This record gives sequence, structure tokens and C-alpha cells, in this order.
Amino acid sequence: MQAQTLNPQALNPQTLNQNTPPAQVQIYELGDYLVSWQPDRAQLEIARQRLALRPQVLLRSVSGQNWLQAEQRPLAVSEQRGSFRFQSQLVQRCQKLKVIEDVHFDATAQVWQLRGGWHDPGCEQTWQLKLNLSSEGHLRLGVALSPGPLQTLSLALQRDSAENWYGGGEQFSTPRLNGQKLPIWVQENGIARGAMPLSSLIDTFSPGSAGHAHSSYISVPWLMSSQGRGLALENSEYSEWDLRQADQLELRLWSKQLNLRLLGAENPLALLKSYTAWAGRMPEPPDWADRGAWVGMQGGTAKVRAIWAKLQMRKTPLAAFWLQDWVGKRKTSIGSQLWWNWELNQEDYPGWQELLKDFKASDVRVLGYLNPFLVDIPNQNGLRRNLYAEARAQGFLLKDVHGAVLQVKNTDFSAGMLDLSHPGARAWFKQVVKSQVLGIGLSGWMADYGEALPLEAHLYSQEPALSAHNRYAEEWARLQNEILSDNPEAQALVFLRSGFTLSPRWAPLFWQGDQTVSWDGHDGLRSAVMGLISGGLSGFALNHSDAGGYTSVCQAGLGLCRSPELLMRWLEVNAWTSFLRSHEGNQPEAQAQIYSSPELLDFFDRQARIYTAWRFLRRQLFAQAQEQGAPVVRHLFLHYPDDAVAAQIHDQFMLGPDLIVAPVLEPGARSRKLYLPPGPWVHLWSGQVYGLYQKGSWVEVSAPVGQAPVFVRRESALGPQLVQSLQAQGVIPF
Repeated sequence: MQAQTLNPQALNPQTLNQNTPPAQVQIYELGDYLVSWQPDRAQLEIARQRLALRPQVLLRSVSGQNWLQAEQRPLAVSEQRGSFRFQSQLVQRCQKLKVIEDVHFDATAQVWQLRGGWHDPGCEQTWQLKLNLSSEGHLRLGVALSPGPLQTLSLALQRDSAENWYGGGEQFSTPRLNGQKLPIWVQENGIARGAMPLSSLIDTFSPGSAGHAHSSYISVPWLMSSQGRGLALENSEYSEWDLRQADQLELRLWSKQLNLRLLGAENPLALLKSYTAWAGRMPEPPDWADRGAWVGMQGGTAKVRAIWAKLQMRKTPLAAFWLQDWVGKRKTSIGSQLWWNWELNQEDYPGWQELLKDFKASDVRVLGYLNPFLVDIPNQNGLRRNLYAEARAQGFLLKDVHGAVLQVKNTDFSAGMLDLSHPGARAWFKQVVKSQVLGIGLSGWMADYGEALPLEAHLYSQEPALSAHNRYAEEWARLQNEILSDNPEAQALVFLRSGFTLSPRWAPLFWQGDQTVSWDGHDGLRSAVMGLISGGLSGFALNHSDAGGYTSVCQAGLGLCRSPELLMRWLEVNAWTSFLRSHEGNQPEAQAQIYSSPELLDFFDRQARIYTAWRFLRRQLFAQAQEQGAPVVRHLFLHYPDDAVAAQIHDQFMLGPDLIVAPVLEPGARSRKLYLPPGPWVHLWSGQVYGLYQKGSWVEVSAPVGQAPVFVRRESALGPQLVQSLQAQGVIPF
């Protein structure tokens, strides 16, 4: 098919750069997309056609610059207990584009191809660029390098300086990515992540373990724009997205093959729907899972029964007890951890079946804990099976360069790690879970880790660890999905912390990993709120955090210790998220717990009732997550994409279009200043009306402990229904 040859002045003014002088432009149609190519300038633009609207520009190469480059830039990677540091050194750069073969367009197959190279001295390798349509209706852009020393590809694209960008997975420092350079690599979140002096202390003893502003368990090469366009990288290798220039976005990928999806939609929710049609959508949880709070505790049968009795006296609505120490505890350098041999410790939990029977009579489930590691268990532990020895004998653990089991360092011990590329390892582990986890009556588990595949690992599949690392998180989620699918009668639920692009296809629930017991935006309560909001913009629709945080460094009440106020405010936040689950932390005896006093038990009871009261709405949001990919907890930007103030609000969130939560994130605060979008809003606890009809407004409201500021749109039917439900739960008087 012959391309149309036009002068750019004849095109729609939104389609091409207005600063470009007249030149020959070739226009091609691929489905709903227009591809504009200027051969004399080697400039590319792609737009999405829309009925009765101007075409929406999805990609525009940087004008007057060499927008497609290749480099010889080897990576130097250091790793410490699941935290990674990347450095690269430029050896060679090829940037002066040249076209070797003109465009080849197959109108029948809907494939557009172009072949070229670079004029730079020593740049003998060539590139091939290919455009085609995906089954989901996205436009796929692929760039492939010919064999040679160049191993890094980069694209430089224009962007509007007023355009806001979000995504990248679970970003704990800021959901808005303008001005950031974002490394995409699944890894440990880090401890303190820049908060001083703890970060320096952590890095002194374990270099890199403090993390940084963008280290995350869930790192995803996906960006969405306030102008309704999205960029989704299909690759799993390490990449960097640079948004530090106001008018440019640069993507650098350490691979000779780059595969990028271009998406467009009329609004952010529609864009997420389009993206998750490919990346995957999270299913509605089983009916039992959110009928009340989850109590996270350890300590054995007697302690569990004692705490449960106190909650029964209060008639606290509960869905589950999460007993992570069902396998037994061990003392480590960070406090206490678990024995990673997935078998019930009957010394700590005598009368297990009787305990589960009593829980079942009260419609309370019991959850446990798993991860992909196995440790060699001493014989004196009295266990029936040594899973590490079994897996090692069958070759189911990752190997080192010498073919021996790769020992992965954790805190002060090492473990073997399941090789998920080995079909036998997957089948064996599924049987272990069926017999030793589901078989003893557990209704789900925390599926921990998944982000720590070492780069020196040798996999059964022989895939390089650099490309397998991020995908290990996906495969860990996929394995959980296979277990649940193979055992539907259990109606079990699993929650994971690590994730990559396709993890939402397989995972029913996420949690945010190990925050410190602090208030800050580095790694504390504020960061948990930001991570929750940002993760939802990358398809991680059902997510929550450990109420109270996890990591403490507390001795005799000194150091980083969880206070009762922090625990209460964190419970307030989580009462308005997908799941409300308490956690004792890494030093249970040193921290404020929900059972530390009658007052804290009463407070937990109140938050559990609040959480239960809005279940009718939560189930609607679960359904929207499954059907449309919309997150339960939503950035204000999703409903107000044209509101410049809402775009930068990262400490409030929405639950659908009619409810705003503005949690208190400062110690000692008893009021909260917050932003309300246009329209009258009713303060849930006082009934007072706030806000302006025509524009957004800032208001300050009272926020005593126990009453996170919550607002409902006045015109919505949600308000009266929510009030009635809170009254039925005894939270507010009739």
C-alpha cells in the first residue's frame, strides 16, 4: 500500500509538532492509529484516531535530536540481602540516526517496519523498528539490534511540561513521577529509605539495605499520563525512565530487543482499563475474607485463645486470625523470624484442630505464612520433613556457577531458593502446600518475598538471571494462583508483597511489605499511604499495609518504637482500605499491640466495625477491580484528571467517585487540613457540609484519634447508606 505524502501544515494541528518547518511526511493507518514518518528528519509520531475529536498523540520523537540510540554500557550490580545497586559506564554511544531501508508497510497484516543504523564512527550494528497491533488494541513498538557489542537501547520522547506522570509500580516516595529518574527493578523496599540516622546505621552494617527513594517490592515499567496516554514496556530486563527534563521522557533498557506498548484513552480510569486488559486484573476475594478485620499475632495456642476471648467479649467483627509463626520462630539479628520449613509446629500450637474447629464455629478463618525459601532444619526440631533436604536432592533449588545450591543470605542465616523455572519444583511445592498448609486447615497465607532472585543464580531454564529476576515475582504469584485453582474447595486467599508487570494476572491480594514503625514519608505511615495510592495506578488494585508498621529498632522503650498513637492512626487508615490486618512487627514484645491495653482493644474493635460498615461499597469496588482494573483506593487524579491541585495530592485518597479519606499522618495532630474537589461534601462524623460548587477548596476539620476525616459527596446516595451501616455497627448513635 502506498503511503500518503502530505505537508504537515495540511494535517490536524494537534497531530504534528507546530515548530517543525514544512517537510515531506508519510502517513500510515494501523487500525485506529496514525503513524507519521518524516524520512528526511528521521522523526516519528504516533497518534490515536478518535471519532469527532482531534487525534491523540501517544508518541512523538524528540525534534531535532537523535531519539533512538544504542550504547555499549555494561552494568555493574551489587546486591546485599535483596537490595541492589546499579552502576553503568558508557563505553560507546551510537546516536546519529540513518535510514537504510525505507518504510515497508503491509496493510493486510497491519505491520509497519523500518530499518536503519547510525552514522557515528564504529557503529556498524543496525536496528529494525516494527509497529503492529496487539490483541488488546494497543500499538506495539519493537526495536531490535543486530548482533554486536551494543546492548542498551534508549528512546527520547517529547512530553508536555504540564503533563503529570504516574505509575512505575508501588512508589513509596511520590506517586507523581515528574522530575524523577525511575529505576525499574523488583527488590527489597529498604529499611528507612533515607530517614536519618537509621539509614546510615543500616547501610554501615549492610551496605545498600537502607534502600532509596525508588526501591520497591513492586516495580513496573508502566507510565500513565494526565493527558490520557500510557507507555508499557513488555521487557523484564533492568530499565530506567528519566523524567527530569520538563519537556522530555527518556527510556533506557539493558537489552538488544525493546518492546513497548502505546495506549490511549479518554480518561485515566479508561486508560487503566485498557492497560489491565493486558497486564491482568485482580479477582474479587472470597466472600469470607472482608467480613471483618484480620488479627495478626504470634505466640502459640494459649496466647491466641486469650486474645480471641477478649475480642469475643467485645463482639469485634473478625474474618481471620493470621498466625505467621505456625511453623515456629527463631531468634535472628533483627528480632524474631520464622523457621522456613513449611510444617506445623505442634509444640507452639498444641490442640491445633480444636483451635480451628472453634474458630470455624465463629466464622473465623486461620491464615499462615509461606515464602520461596527453604532452610536446613536441625534434627532436634522434631519435625517430620526437612523440605530443604528434599528439594536439594531433587535439584529444585537455584544453583550457583559450580552447580551447588546457591545460598541466599537473609539476616544472619542463609537459605535455598526455589527454582520456579523447574516444572518439577513447582509441582513438588504445590503438593507440599496442599498437604501441609491447606491440609491442616489454613485458609490462606502471606506469600512473602519473591523479589530476591540473585544475579549469580543459574536457573533450570538457563534463562539469564538479569531477565528472570523481575519475572520471578510474577512466577511466584502465578504459582500461588495455580495452588488456589487446584484447590477451589478451600476458598483460600493469598497476599503477596513482590510484583512485576503481570503479577495482577495471578495475585488475589497484595500488601506493602515492611514499613518502619514511624510517621515519615521515607518508610513510615505516610510512605505507606503514597505506596498504596501509586500501586493502584499500575494495576495493583487490591492492596494494604501492616497496621502499625513492621520494622523497629527498640530497646527498653528507646530507639524506633511503635507508639500507641502511631498504631491507632495506622489502624484508622487501614480501616478504609481493601483489608484491615494488624501486625505485631519484628519485635512483638517491644511494640504497642492491639491487645496491649483495654483501650487499644476497644480502639481496634471500633476500627474493625468501621471497616465492616462500608463492606457494601468495598464489594462494589472489588467488582470494578475485577472487571475494569480500577483500584479500590484511588488517587484523586483518577476522578479529577484536570484538577491541577488534585494531581499533586498524595496524602488523601478516594473510594470510588463519592468518598474521600484524608488520614491524619502527623503525631499529636488533632485536626487536618485537606483538599476537597468541586462540589458540596458532607463530613461523615459531624454531618457538616464543606466545599464549593464551582472549584476545589481547602478546609480544616477536627480529627480526634479514632476519626480519620472522611467526606461523602452530598448528592450521592452513599452517605445515608453509610451512616445507617455505621449505626448498625454501633460506631455512631442512631
